[in-house]
Amino acid sequence: MALLLITSGCGILPDQIDETSDWSANQLYARAKQELADKNYEKAISYFEKLEARFPFGQYAQQAQLEIAYAYYKYEEPELAIAAADRFIKIYPRHPNVDYAWYIKGLTNYNRGKVFIDRYLPQEPAERDTFSMRASYDDFSHLVQNYPHSTYAKDAAQRMIHLRNNMAEYEIHVAEYYMRRTAYIAAANRGKYVVENFQRTPAVEDALIILVRAYRKLGVNDLADSAMRVLQLNYPENPAIDWLNDPRGYGIAKKGTGFWAGLKFWGQEESSDTETVVKEKKPAFWESWKPWTPDTEAAETANKKQEPSGWQGWQEKKPAPVKVKPVAAPQKETAEDPARQDSPEPLKPEAAEDGATETEDSDNKPAFWEDLKFWETDPEDAGVPETEESEEEPGFWEDWKFWEDEP
Repeated sequence: MALLLITSGCGILPDQIDETSDWSANQLYARAKQELADKNYEKAISYFEKLEARFPFGQYAQQAQLEIAYAYYKYEEPELAIAAADRFIKIYPRHPNVDYAWYIKGLTNYNRGKVFIDRYLPQEPAERDTFSMRASYDDFSHLVQNYPHSTYAKDAAQRMIHLRNNMAEYEIHVAEYYMRRTAYIAAANRGKYVVENFQRTPAVEDALIILVRAYRKLGVNDLADSAMRVLQLNYPENPAIDWLNDPRGYGIAKKGTGFWAGLKFWGQEESSDTETVVKEKKPAFWESWKPWTPDTEAAETANKKQEPSGWQGWQEKKPAPVKVKPVAAPQKETAEDPARQDSPEPLKPEAAEDGATETEDSDNKPAFWEDLKFWETDPEDAGVPETEESEEEPGFWEDWKFWEDEP
């Protein structure tokens, strides 16, 4: 009993109630068209599928299948859109609106391969894979040939021209890649395919140029001359004719006409075609350095006298010690400090011959920095005036006594 109540309770929940259960075919179709106009493609597809399931043999059911294909196309579901269009074509091959099914199928293949990022960073159509382009071209071609008076025939014909140009340009991109990879046979085959299958397209001009270049690389001069004659006859104003006849080669002649013609990069030189030949590089300045060895030093100093370095010159031009006459400071009579009675007597400076005392200590060797000379001559030779002796009053610090000085 409890299980029955639970089952019956779940069946009357509000989310399980279908509000379209009693709608007519006209109501379902009108509601689906409204949702389609409001770009609610998911709801529109749901209403169209209910219409087709409840009224499969009515007039609205046939129209619903076409609307479903269009809704899937706008909803960016290309596989489901193509499947819905194919189903309509198989079920109603003689329907008056079957041309619309072919148009939707071709339009879906035409835009297949485009992703969301292409809206902001568009990609060159000729660089995409040609599978979807060929499928779209075939769909539009069937529409134009079998339904020439269709409303969509004119637009389909314009799209066919665009697709044909893109497919031919794609073959040229592949041929240029083969030329860069020195696969000249494959490049010649691609160029020949464009000339034979994509007549009256802008890519035929580039295909003839590729044929001339590839045949010359392969050494087939008769075929190269034949392609050159066709190029000169049909496109006499093409600048590539002069580039192909230039003795320097096609690659150098073509790049010599642009803005970057005068710019050259060190170490490389353009060959007769797009390939580059690397020159023998000159050694860099650091490559001429040699590691020091006693033998190399002896060989270098054999014929020339080595000049002394800076610190050696300082020792050779050691300045004479500066002699300063002492100024006797007045002595004051002070009482002897008992703490200093046993202290050793300080060293007495030795008297110089002229009565002056040297600033250097005669018992200790001078430190290495005392011999450094920061000017070229003595102050006396440079004319620097000496300070005259003047009896100045002693400073306050001269009265200080740090140890017992001998009078």
